[in-house]
Amino acid sequence: MSDPDRPSAPQQPAQPHRPGPPQPWTQAPGQAPGHQPGQQPGGQPWGGPPGQQSWGGPPAGQQHWGAAPARPATGGLPLLVLALVTGVLVLAASVLPTYDYGTDIGSFSPLLQRFGDETVFQAPGLVFLLAAGVLVTGGLLSRVRSALGAGLVLLGAGAILQQGLGLLLALVQSLVSSDSSLQLRIGGVVLLLATACAGAAAVLALVALARGRRTTGPGSW
Repeated sequence: MSDPDRPSAPQQPAQPHRPGPPQPWTQAPGQAPGHQPGQQPGGQPWGGPPGQQSWGGPPAGQQHWGAAPARPATGGLPLLVLALVTGVLVLAASVLPTYDYGTDIGSFSPLLQRFGDETVFQAPGLVFLLAAGVLVTGGLLSRVRSALGAGLVLLGAGAILQQGLGLLLALVQSLVSSDSSLQLRIGGVVLLLATACAGAAAVLALVALARGRRTTGPGSW
């Protein structure tokens, strides 16, 4: 029997009802156990698309701190084509007769000099072939190292231009001289074509150097 004068114990306030995690027997048909409301199948609880983060991260396969991968260089394609064409022309002009000294006297080419039935090998003609090799190497390198490739192209083109301009001066001299019997042969025509291609390659190399310096700035070279 309780004492009417004794104060009663304070009552605890009623706790609000909090639903617990869904149980397997309370899941909707087609939902996996542990599925949260608002969660897309295979996605995140906040409703983002599958495989994508909602806080603005970089796409999959790309680092957040890294720069975009560099594209393969394609600006040196005309220079490469000119270098290859010039190399083929120089190779042909090295062995083909450049000009004749006269009837039954002989002919001249950068590598071979013929006098009647005698053929003499000319070692200085190897420099002509070496210049063509340097030019082709520069054209190949211009695809990946523009400055280095353009420099090698200028070096090789300079030697080829020297040989071609020497032939051109000899032809001019033969035209103004009445006693000259110099006659241009097929090798001379090929050599003049190689000289023109080498000059065009040198111009493209200078343009590539100027463009690279303008892009990277004076302090980057």
